[in-house]
Amino acid sequence: MDAPATLVVKADPRSIKQARDFVALAFGAWGLEDHVARTVVSELATNAIEHGSQPGDPVTIRVHRRTGGRVVIEAWDGSDAPPVVREPDFVSEDGRGLFLLQLLVPRWGHRPLDGGGKVVFAEIEPVPVDDDHTRERG
Repeated sequence: MDAPATLVVKADPRSIKQARDFVALAFGAWGLEDHVARTVVSELATNAIEHGSQPGDPVTIRVHRRTGGRVVIEAWDGSDAPPVVREPDFVSEDGRGLFLLQLLVPRWGHRPLDGGGKVVFAEIEPVPVDDDHTRERG
């Protein structure tokens, strides 16, 4: 397993872009496509910021590769409340994040942190960047 790359942001909706950019850099360094990863970290960070933290609290985003190849993205927050998958309401503007997440990744879950709070994680199958496809996109 690679050492985790870690980003700590403040619980602020503007931090979600930082989390996406951070994961895109890590995946780029590993030569992996980052489309699914950016969506996954957006959902994890959004939930940690909006439901697991008070404004300004620290939220930790970590990403690392397992020995078997999967990449793990984690979001740490200060809430002990477990994440809840809701049935999608296609009229509402929110509430579909974890439903979407479970469709995109082979495994996800949560675990408590020592001293309070939780980690919500998702495992992503690595997909190498297709150099020919990348050049076509420009």
